[in-house]
Amino acid sequence: MKRVLAVAASVLALAGASITPAVAQTNSVLACTWLCFGEHDNFDGDYLMIDINLDGSCRNMPSGWDNKASSAANGSGYWVEFYDRRNCAGSYGYRLAPRSSDEDLTNNGFDNKLSAYRI
Repeated sequence: MKRVLAVAASVLALAGASITPAVAQTNSVLACTWLCFGEHDNFDGDYLMIDINLDGSCRNMPSGWDNKASSAANGSGYWVEFYDRRNCAGSYGYRLAPRSSDEDLTNNGFDNKLSAYRI
């Protein structure tokens, strides 16, 4: 019985590790193949992964994420422009380089300000 429980615990541990988001585990842009956001610095708290859309159109942050992001990663090969107003109104406030991350958007004056983005 102890052996069965040990095996079951091992299987559950492995299953949990395989479904845990890579961003939460590594806090690295290498783990983000799209556009990733963290609720808090260093991708702590809730996180969001968004598929890259290369048509150049503006995208508003999804419901519940307007002015929420405190960290960002760009796993794409393209620059991403962040806006503090919906529908990319006005000029962009911050650009994130290709294959880079910013673990603390406060450093660039964009903590909890992101409302829209364009690639």
